[in-house]
Amino acid sequence: MSTIADLHRKKKQIVVPVFYHVPSSNVRRQAGPYLDHFNLQQSRYPEETINKWKTDMTYLSNVYGFDIVDSNGQEPNHLERIIGDVAKKLNHSFTLITSDLIGIQPRVAELERSC
Repeated sequence: MSTIADLHRKKKQIVVPVFYHVPSSNVRRQAGPYLDHFNLQQSRYPEETINKWKTDMTYLSNVYGFDIVDSNGQEPNHLERIIGDVAKKLNHSFTLITSDLIGIQPRVAELERSC
């Protein structure tokens, strides 16, 4: 996570955090299981390293991303939104050569329509 935060901060890489089955606010505040995890790591890593991780998690949770907390089986819909968002950020249009992939044509056409 620290490497991702550094790439976003220093190299201006595009980052799209996806918080899957966890609210970004829990990551931002290191609450719940995140607090427990950091407490467990204190005996294994230097305090400086843990503090950097906490800072980076807070930073990334403030970057525009996607919270997928209660998906109710809607993962494909969320995935389509995420792919569309990334494609827009990268100014990418899907022009794949897909003639050899059986059954992919309708999916590619649908994806192109959503972008």
